Amino acid sequence: MIFVPRDRGARKGERQLRSPTFFAGLPLAATTQASWWPPALAALISLAGVVFVAVYNTRATDRSEQRQKKLSEDTLAQQQESARKLEDVRSALTEARDEATASREYRFDALKRLYTELDPLLFQLREQSESALFRIYGLAKTARNGKLAAEGTSKKDNRLHRGSGSYLPSTLYRFMAPLATFRLCQEHLTAVDLSLDDGSRQQQYLLAKLLYRSWSDGDEIAEIEFGDVESLRYDTDHHDPDPAVCSQQHLSVQKIERIIEWAMITRDGTPRCLTLGEFFTAYESKNDTRFHQAIDPLKDVFVSFNPGSRPVLWRLLAVHAYLYTGLSGRGFPIGTLDSVFDDDELKRLSWTGRLDVQDPAFPAARKYLTEQILWRAVEAKNAAVEA
Repeated sequence: MIFVPRDRGARKGERQLRSPTFFAGLPLAATTQASWWPPALAALISLAGVVFVAVYNTRATDRSEQRQKKLSEDTLAQQQESARKLEDVRSALTEARDEATASREYRFDALKRLYTELDPLLFQLREQSESALFRIYGLAKTARNGKLAAEGTSKKDNRLHRGSGSYLPSTLYRFMAPLATFRLCQEHLTAVDLSLDDGSRQQQYLLAKLLYRSWSDGDEIAEIEFGDVESLRYDTDHHDPDPAVCSQQHLSVQKIERIIEWAMITRDGTPRCLTLGEFFTAYESKNDTRFHQAIDPLKDVFVSFNPGSRPVLWRLLAVHAYLYTGLSGRGFPIGTLDSVFDDDELKRLSWTGRLDVQDPAFPAARKYLTEQILWRAVEAKNAAVEA
């Protein structure tokens, strides 16, 4: 390497240039041209920062206001939704309370009508059914004692002779009165609600309905045949020397309706069944021809009655014995009908007095009842009550 020494003049010039007083003697323009841009650059950067901050703050404020506005709208919507739901709940509670009040008031009024309008009639029906059941017991006893001689025409031979002034009309009344009370119950059903019943009133009504319908089922009852029970010859349209075949032993619906119509009277605007005294008065009157026209078909069925000479009617009365037992409350004939009557009662119902030979009328009656649709409805109601 070759070292070249600098000359002294050059070194002196450098020292002068570095001296702080070097520029003092220069003109002002030269100094200004050399130093204006740093402050300008700083000012420009500061201005840009201010503008950036202003723009940022503005946009941040806008975003904050938008978020606040959306939050306010969401809050308002939630409040409105909560208020709507609260109002729905209040409305539902009010509606439920009103419905419960209306249902309670309806139930109270309906039960009141049930107790005041239907129960008195059902009580009468129970009393009348017990009376009719006792008359069936009485007919069997009278037959056992020889006081119901077949087709007997005098009191000595048959207590149900045509001229009877007591036993025959009282028998007619006892079998007629439950039908009239059944009709009164029917008429009151439009004013009461049986759905509120525990089932016992519906059972009574269905049994009474079976009683009403059975009066016109003589042909069906006569045709019952099973096991040792034979069907009965029964033809009222043809003349036959045997009264068991040709005698009228049941009633048509039309005749039953006429009997029911004349068995009811209206006093003080309230319909009711004739009393026994009122019936006897009308029965004894020779002028009340319309009453006799209505009651004579039932009278003809029982005049000179004997269970042997009119077996279809005795079967019909056996059916009624089961129904009266349920209607009177002495025992409800549901389930095993064989157990409705014990040995003592069967003895009372035997018109021959022989317990060693079963009266076929009662097995036939049980067969008839169990085949009826209404009877199955009674059994269903009984099961509901027991449940």
